[in-house]
Amino acid sequence: MNDTIIPEFGENEDSSLRIKLDIYSKIEKCMVLHLSGYIDRYNCDYLSSKVRTIIDHGYFKLVFEIGGMGYIARGGFELFKKTRDELLLENGGVVLVGIQKKVLDVFNQLGNREFFIIHDAPRTIVFTTYSTRPTWIETLLEMGLPESPLYYQD
Repeated sequence: MNDTIIPEFGENEDSSLRIKLDIYSKIEKCMVLHLSGYIDRYNCDYLSSKVRTIIDHGYFKLVFEIGGMGYIARGGFELFKKTRDELLLENGGVVLVGIQKKVLDVFNQLGNREFFIIHDAPRTIVFTTYSTRPTWIETLLEMGLPESPLYYQD
């Protein structure tokens, strides 16, 4: 299914980290990545290459639905920050949706909260350096955050 959105995206899959793509058609250049599994030092490069492919196809507004993530290592959060920095130059950004408590605890322990806005919506982090949220993020939050019941866990 991912290959119908981005050709050959499904090649070289990693069994520890599953990615399902959805175009969020209500917002221009917006892609939702439903992630399940975990991000550690062994598969972080895999995720980085997949994110690079998505950006190279012109998607600059990335929503990571991570309700199915059991663990995200420091490298995963560093990847989100690096991606955010790059996408801000393209009037894009990164939003995390569906963060499980144990993943949020790791995020908080890393001490990087000044780089992010924790949104009022449950378990949502908006990765931006703006003191106010960009218009596309406001639109996203007003229209409703994407969820994947298939991966979502509480």
